[in-house]
Amino acid sequence: MSLPIPQNPARAILLMVFAILIFTAMDAAARGLVRDYPPGQVIWVRFLGQFLLVVLMLNRRAPVLLRTTHPWLHVLRALFQVGAIGLFFLSLRFISLAEATAIGDTAPVLITLGAALFLGERLGARRLLGIAAALVGVVIITRPGAAAFSLAALLPFLSAVSYTGNALLTRALGLRESVWTAMLWGGLAGAVFTSLPMPWLWTPVAPADLPLFAVVATLGTVGQLLLIRSFTLAEASVVAPYSYLDIVFATLWGITLFDEWPDLWTVTGALVIMAAGLYVWHRTLAEDRANRAPKDDATETGMIEGGVTEETAREAPVIGLRHRLEDRTFRLLMGGLLRLPYRWRVPLGGWLFAHVVAPLAGYRRRIRDNLALVLPDLPRAEVRRLERAVPDNIGRSLIEFYSGPEFVARAAGLALTGDGAAALETAHHAGRPVVLVTAHFGNYEAARAALLARGYRVGGLYMEMSNKAFNSHYVAAMERIGTPVFARGRRGMAGMIRFLRQGGMLGMLVDQHMPAGARLGFFGHEALTALSAAELALKHDALLVPVYALRQPDGLSFRVIVEAPVPHGDPVTMTRALNDSLEALVRAHMDQWFWIHRRWKGAGAKVAG
Repeated sequence: MSLPIPQNPARAILLMVFAILIFTAMDAAARGLVRDYPPGQVIWVRFLGQFLLVVLMLNRRAPVLLRTTHPWLHVLRALFQVGAIGLFFLSLRFISLAEATAIGDTAPVLITLGAALFLGERLGARRLLGIAAALVGVVIITRPGAAAFSLAALLPFLSAVSYTGNALLTRALGLRESVWTAMLWGGLAGAVFTSLPMPWLWTPVAPADLPLFAVVATLGTVGQLLLIRSFTLAEASVVAPYSYLDIVFATLWGITLFDEWPDLWTVTGALVIMAAGLYVWHRTLAEDRANRAPKDDATETGMIEGGVTEETAREAPVIGLRHRLEDRTFRLLMGGLLRLPYRWRVPLGGWLFAHVVAPLAGYRRRIRDNLALVLPDLPRAEVRRLERAVPDNIGRSLIEFYSGPEFVARAAGLALTGDGAAALETAHHAGRPVVLVTAHFGNYEAARAALLARGYRVGGLYMEMSNKAFNSHYVAAMERIGTPVFARGRRGMAGMIRFLRQGGMLGMLVDQHMPAGARLGFFGHEALTALSAAELALKHDALLVPVYALRQPDGLSFRVIVEAPVPHGDPVTMTRALNDSLEALVRAHMDQWFWIHRRWKGAGAKVAG
């Protein structure tokens, strides 16, 4: 169930303004320190001070609030925060506070775009206009060709990129956990990260500078508390424009502490940015009032905008922040890969899944665990090979799946091999229904595409993803390979049965854990297995044919294997034959089966005899 998102735009904006004022004061204090001390040492004090201050404020509640169900998100957020502060502090050694602040103010634009891409937040045209106007103000201040565009200007820009990641994760975490949990984890993880280089960076602190270090730690902590609270009270795209006010505050601190007077360009740019921020605030409040306005006659009669009934609106799936974040990340990565030539994108997709996704998702460990259960004597070198080869095949299959027409064109010329190819051809011409049974092996979609290219009527059966945002383009990609496709359960059952009765061929995967399945042997251990493929074949007098697409050594092509139809009998015996067929193939090609699944979940006992 999705968590409710609290909305209080006016208060969120006020908190953001105070946070920016405090952060610019901290930056001014840091500028005074980085002239005499390594930036890393100043950053270390900043995070260590945050952790110690929060622990003192929470007292006995600190250990309780340190508990979290999202430790790695907190660690990632802390890394972004360390990067943002560290790069900015380093830039203060080379350029003025006002110049660094102005360049760093690309962050709100990045946050707004990131919120739309990753968090699914709404971004209207008028808000975009306000953001664009604010960016124009930044350009006016920095002026192409001026000193702000030196090589050192890259540091605050990279700081802005890192700050964007921190802000988006702050928004996601703030909706499900306490502000204090984020503060504790941010301070602790940040202190740990910045402590690593301290033996090589440490410079003795002069007694006169101790108060300034304390000011950096205190202001950083208070500002972070206000920032986190701001992002949890309104959408990121609402509060982000107000961080532009740091140009004004930084200029004031520069005049007061460093005698740095802004020129006409800085003043003009600051006014443009302030005007843009006020415009976005005006639009936000106007939309908020409109949302609270009484419903019109059309709404009161049960119709909402777009001709959608209130009942339909209530039935629409609610997509949580985590699912939206996962979906947007996947779309960006997949979109980048699809721009590459096919012969490059497929191996690259395999490499990324094997060396990035698999370690982060815990797939290597699951592969090891499955192999240790069913093949405990497998040499360690072979296990290590499979830890990488299995995810590589999965990554290749995924990018092939989303390659649509290019993948289909390659599969169109694949020949059908195996003892069942003739029987399948006969059933096609006779209009006899066929249940095609395959598995998460090689790339099962290559077999479906090859059969469709030969004119066979092949339908696909799929299980809907729990991530509804992901499920929409997953189904669309499946349909680009061929139609029809049917969802498991009552939703697709009627169409699936009608298609089968009309002499269609229905593709099914039967190698995943099914809680209500029968305990059948697979690799010598019990695995809960669905009997539905055999039951459908018996009920509709359909052939039950195992079909596989075996990836070839070049990594791009396949051999389609059509095994002899499984003789009709009872569902258990027929399904056991399917398991035996798959096991024999997997043993011959260990790296092509998806060992990342929890196939033996809830069972796993050795099969007697």
